[in-house]
Amino acid sequence: MAFAEITRIGRRRLRMTQREFSEDVLHVPLSTYQGWEKKDSKEPNQATQNFVLVALAHPEIVKAVLEKT
Repeated sequence: MAFAEITRIGRRRLRMTQREFSEDVLHVPLSTYQGWEKKDSKEPNQATQNFVLVALAHPEIVKAVLEKT
C-alpha cells in the first residue's frame, strides 16, 4: 500500500486536514509532505521513517489500514 494512501486513511481517522497532519504529526512543511506522496519522490527514506513514527504513535491507523485490505 502506498505511503499516500496510508497517510490519507490516517488523516481521516485522526480527523485532520492535510496541513494539520503534515505539521502536527509529521512535523514537516506541507510542501515537503506533498512531495513525499508523489511516486517519484526523491526522499522515499524520509517518508518511510515518518510513516513508521506515525504508525508507532497512532496504532489505530495501522489497524484501520489492515481492516481495509
